[in-house]
Amino acid sequence: MNGLSYHSRVPLERLEIAPGSRILDVGCGCGCGWGDTSIALARRTGPEGEVLGLDSSWRTPGAAPRRRASTT
Repeated sequence: MNGLSYHSRVPLERLEIAPGSRILDVGCGCGCGWGDTSIALARRTGPEGEVLGLDSSWRTPGAAPRRRASTT
């Protein structure tokens, strides 16, 4: 998780995310150095939680399955 900037990291640290949460991450990025916010959120929700990342980038659909594997 190297793509989190100060502007992402600080608010994420302040969020109260319970295990099992369901989260929508709009504008998550393509997963190529971006999308780290969705991954950080998924780790905090745990295996019983869900994070859905949405982005308008054409690269997103191909990158997301590869990045998903890194959260487990």
